[in-house]
Amino acid sequence: MEATIEIEFLQGINELVIKELAVVSDGVVQTFLFRAPYHMEPHGSEENGLNGNDCYIPYDQLFPVLNEAVANYYHLYAMGNYKCQLLNGILGKPIHNYQTLQCPDLQELKSDVTAT
Repeated sequence: MEATIEIEFLQGINELVIKELAVVSDGVVQTFLFRAPYHMEPHGSEENGLNGNDCYIPYDQLFPVLNEAVANYYHLYAMGNYKCQLLNGILGKPIHNYQTLQCPDLQELKSDVTAT
């Protein structure tokens, strides 16, 4: 079984802080919203309207939540080297990069759909 992991993060104090996490497989989407690990000015998202204050999971639960969410999957994927490295550092499992598999970019797919 395989799953895709998508993360959104904010610039913290000398680090990136994961704000949103999604695990997608076979039509099932699991989403998790993490509180900041320390005080940060609230950041809103233009795409989904979420604010940093809307997050409900303590940041110190990032590893247990992510580890449990992907426990049943043998193949894990993400988009981009940085996300793969970050997730590999958290999970200690290989994360395959969709870009190295030459998968189409989401923007390319959108432009193909609107062109037809």
